[in-house]
Amino acid sequence: MKKKQKCAYPGCDETQNGTWALVPLCKNHLTEIRAETAMHYRKSIRYHEREHYLKIAVRIPWSQVNMGVYD
Repeated sequence: MKKKQKCAYPGCDETQNGTWALVPLCKNHLTEIRAETAMHYRKSIRYHEREHYLKIAVRIPWSQVNMGVYD
């Protein structure tokens, strides 16, 4: 059986429970990012207010492209 990865959220040592945009996350961080994303798409918060998402954005391939990591 394949060993699960650790959560990739900064400072978290929990075991991965799933992924968000290809980033392994624990159950709590998945829940937080899903709720935050729902608020963003309901226009309750703006992109720059997505505290949890922005902490993992550097690990998301398409976010890296948008941030200019890849030319």
